[in-house]
Amino acid sequence: MNLPEKYDVKEINMGNISHIIYYENNLVSQERLTKSYNKFREITTKKDLSTPEAFAGPDLAEKSYENILIDKPKNEYEYLRSRFIAIPVTNNDVVSSLYAHYYFEDTPSGFPPPKLSLYWDPFSLVTEMRYLSRVTSPNLLGFIEACLNTKRSLGTTQDFESYGYLLLYYYLEHCIVLNQYTTYEQKGVELYRGDLLKSDYLYGNNLYNLNHQFIDALIPFILIECSDACYISLLRTKDGEISLAHDPEVFKKALEFLITRKSFIETEVLKEIAVNPHPRGLSFHDSLQTLEPTLFYLKEKLIKPYV
Repeated sequence: MNLPEKYDVKEINMGNISHIIYYENNLVSQERLTKSYNKFREITTKKDLSTPEAFAGPDLAEKSYENILIDKPKNEYEYLRSRFIAIPVTNNDVVSSLYAHYYFEDTPSGFPPPKLSLYWDPFSLVTEMRYLSRVTSPNLLGFIEACLNTKRSLGTTQDFESYGYLLLYYYLEHCIVLNQYTTYEQKGVELYRGDLLKSDYLYGNNLYNLNHQFIDALIPFILIECSDACYISLLRTKDGEISLAHDPEVFKKALEFLITRKSFIETEVLKEIAVNPHPRGLSFHDSLQTLEPTLFYLKEKLIKPYV
């Protein structure tokens, strides 16, 4: 896969994301996602359904996608409305590669890039009917990032409770920080892929949605499809295999534990966090200002008491 030659790099150093690389999308993909946006708006208008802003951002409330575009973005806010796609650079190099495959590999409408399954087998299962409305490829990308961060943070000394809370924290952290820089262009790619409209994939800075997505959708998927412990050690890269967990049994217990703690997490951890402004809109700066306090609060609630 060849990445676009035109790109820009922004340093952010927030969460586990050190940089965002903005790659300009290719013309074929741009045409496809624009048609996807227009078709979606046409359908929702006729059937009085949620319009594109509910899924992609408030700039689409009264304007078509073509009308919000900025040709030569100069800052992070303008990049959100450009023809660029934001790829995160984290301490886990493979994660950036997976995101690049997702957004830039040529794939028919409604399907995830097949090469993702060469890295990890569960990617091939997200289009099965039993998961069609629940788990998407971007869900799994965030999950892999969370697993690798948890493995690095806890090493081989983890117990399943601290493992579970740290795993949840890293998932929330990655999703809310990346969402701050996710452009309308790549939301259009997600729409073309068939992922944006999934009910459990309406993520943003709303931590209740993210928690629901992780515990009610991702965990059951992983427990069923990764019941064989070998799956946890089969993230394949050009340099060999990467284990997502030091101890698959502790990993499994951690996931099962989080299911039992869903009510506690919602009522005791997330209740004090207000829904943040939507970054893909005029409130980009306000949304950015809420990220560090939110991450600090989550660390205090999910990590310090248990690690």
